[in-house]
Amino acid sequence: FFSPGIMARGLSKPRQTLMGKRKRTLSVSGAARSKSRMRSRSARSKSAGPPGSGADEGEYQWTDDFAEMPDETIDEPDVLDKYRLGGSIATAVLKEICSLVVPGASVLELCRKGDEMIAERTAKHYTKPSEIGEEIDKGIAFPTCVNVKNIVCHYTPTNDSQDVIVSEGDVVRVELGVHIDGYINTGAHTVIAKGDATTMGTEDEINVEVLAATYLAAAAALRLMKPGGSNHEVTEMYRSVAHSYGVDAALGVLSHRMKRFEEQGQQIILGCPDLADHILQETVIFQPGQVWSLDVVMMNGNDNKLRAKSSSISDAFIFKRSEVMIAQRIKSARYVLSALREQGNQGIFPFTVTNFDDTLKAKAGISTLCKQQLLDVVPILFCKPFQCVARYKWTVIITDKGVQRLTGLPPPEYVPVTTDRVPRDVSDLLRSSVRVDVEERRTKKTFKRQKHPTKVLMDAE
Repeated sequence: FFSPGIMARGLSKPRQTLMGKRKRTLSVSGAARSKSRMRSRSARSKSAGPPGSGADEGEYQWTDDFAEMPDETIDEPDVLDKYRLGGSIATAVLKEICSLVVPGASVLELCRKGDEMIAERTAKHYTKPSEIGEEIDKGIAFPTCVNVKNIVCHYTPTNDSQDVIVSEGDVVRVELGVHIDGYINTGAHTVIAKGDATTMGTEDEINVEVLAATYLAAAAALRLMKPGGSNHEVTEMYRSVAHSYGVDAALGVLSHRMKRFEEQGQQIILGCPDLADHILQETVIFQPGQVWSLDVVMMNGNDNKLRAKSSSISDAFIFKRSEVMIAQRIKSARYVLSALREQGNQGIFPFTVTNFDDTLKAKAGISTLCKQQLLDVVPILFCKPFQCVARYKWTVIITDKGVQRLTGLPPPEYVPVTTDRVPRDVSDLLRSSVRVDVEERRTKKTFKRQKHPTKVLMDAE
């Protein structure tokens, strides 16, 4: 059992180990054997002790199946304030970057600007040490990515040769993440790059249908996540909305329950399950106190598979630390680990080579760590060139009063988010409130089906 409550403080031992207090160098084969022993030990004990708790100081493991500490849930006012602050910053930066997505814009400049804005705005808060005298880490939880055309996600170029220029009519998906003291807010939004949004061609109208279907599915999912709902209901609703618009939910996309320092928890919502996934999906009942990353991706073209161009290090921009860390004797690898420690995140959150002052040494170090399976590659995902993909990702908290969306933007003005094309049950769901107390007052009120387009209220507050 590894408690996230001691995650920030418990890193002092490995820090000292990696800095040289008690170094241990291992070959690649030795690292593999050591990693195997750690997994076997974890399987026998069903838990992993915190760093410095008697385990070998040359390596340690973090597990995903830790439980939330009582003082790290949104029931604590201080924790809820950090979530809301991170959500407001993420939403503001997301809105700013989306407003800059116009024909001729540089993806490289947009990504740099997004990261700079997150770092600048988070630095203004929690400048004083915590009650125990430690500085509160804050900043980027996921690098700003601007994904153009058939690039679905995880594209954040690091130099001019990788830059992409936005063209007229491109469907662009922007994603980013912010954390305050390890409490994560992630968001993604989809827009169409148009010089004049009032003029829409035939292809633009087809793309707008995909955006509308995706946003409606996310809006309906938000209402199904009220206390007492289940993840299976959300998955079935995705299928119903996608069928109404003639699109498909992307295969393999998951929404995760989040905890401190952990964006991808064990409890999930399947976006588009195949038969095996649907059978194996564990039933999750939404309860007050939970925090979720709601991720909805839909696409047209009768092919809902997302493809990774390559798992090669040279074809990826984003990396994340794996479960096991081992002391290094190669200078470039030690440089990467040391720089991550200085940044405060210890590699917990995904990062790029732009996080380092010496990018050449960082690339060499990252390559070494990836070969030893100490860093994981976050691959860039693609669809077919003729397809349109829309993505909306929100951070959602569940309370006794209902559901609140912390990140995310309303749909663009040219996206007709209406309730006249979805099934009756989904239409009624979209007209309902995200608040439980409001629904109790509306039990005797009937909603008349409207034939004209009806704007869907998405402000969860």
